Amino acid sequence: MKQEPVKRERKRCSECRRWYLPAASAAKTQKTCCRECRLRRRARQQRERRAADLENAREDERDRQRRHRERERDTLAADARGPGPPMSLTGLSFQMVETIEQTIEDLGQAQRLSLTGLRRRLRCIALKNLGEMERGAENFGT
Repeated sequence: MKQEPVKRERKRCSECRRWYLPAASAAKTQKTCCRECRLRRRARQQRERRAADLENAREDERDRQRRHRERERDTLAADARGPGPPMSLTGLSFQMVETIEQTIEDLGQAQRLSLTGLRRRLRCIALKNLGEMERGAENFGT
């Protein structure tokens, strides 16, 4: 059994009044011809809704503005406090501290490396330091 092709009729844009062929998926509901007209239509509808219920719209706007100002205030306060307290390195072995410092230095140079190059370099450093730590543990045990 052969299916009949869906016939789409041209429609008139509710904003610019030009004729257009609606998208097949939205043929029954599409009201505008393009993105520009759609945005214009939404803005007009929003203005109409606001005018119809002005008091609630103003209250919503005050709440939105209050929340925004609180977020800004919190962000500024966090920036003013600066970074948190420095971490103590007393529990780490000297080799681990050295590894961390080397990694930080390498990350500073990472701008010149590709991501693959950086991974390769970090793996080499980690393996080298793990080997040194293992040899140090063996020497310490004997």
